[in-house]
Amino acid sequence: ELGGHLMFEAGNMNLNGRLIDLGTTGNLSGETNARRIFGSAGYITASRNLPIGFNGEIADFGLHIDVGVNNFGPTEIRRSHFALNPFSSNGNINRFYDFRPSNPGLDPAPTLIMDFFDNETLPGHTLSDYKIFHSFKDGFSWVRETGPVGDDPHSDFNVLATGVNHLGTSAQGRSLITISEFNCNNGPVVDLGPASRDICAGASVEILSD
Repeated sequence: ELGGHLMFEAGNMNLNGRLIDLGTTGNLSGETNARRIFGSAGYITASRNLPIGFNGEIADFGLHIDVGVNNFGPTEIRRSHFALNPFSSNGNINRFYDFRPSNPGLDPAPTLIMDFFDNETLPGHTLSDYKIFHSFKDGFSWVRETGPVGDDPHSDFNVLATGVNHLGTSAQGRSLITISEFNCNNGPVVDLGPASRDICAGASVEILSD
């Protein structure tokens, strides 16, 4: 566990399946597109108290939240650096957050902002089409949130979502948060069983039978 700064001055860090724990006081510093954390497995985590009225970035690793009247209490936030699959779009970036509060969100969070770097995006996708996608069903179904792409001084880009409901209300007491392209290039495969999937605007649907 790191109780201070994890500072980037040069080069990248491949997690290679390992865990970095910033604890309750540690934070990232100096991360850019040219010097950053990456890896197809593993995650970086931090824990913070998120009482009513908290509005800020958590541990300086790219997730900003205005909790509004929610009292999430002691909260663990994990950041991973690969695309979630299966997913409701084929344009999701190589970053997602696992938000684990002590108390589930009973009211909408006014704003949620997720930062990301250019090297975490996939070639051939349109940045202006990116939206935040949120799962409070442990990844079995997803909600596309509303909000624009912007520029952030600490990262290459960010996406903002407003009025985010059901944070931390899954069966495992968490929310998964990522960014994906709203307009798909290829239609997703849709499972017609009990679970549901959001379908991107303009996408086709492929139905598979046994």
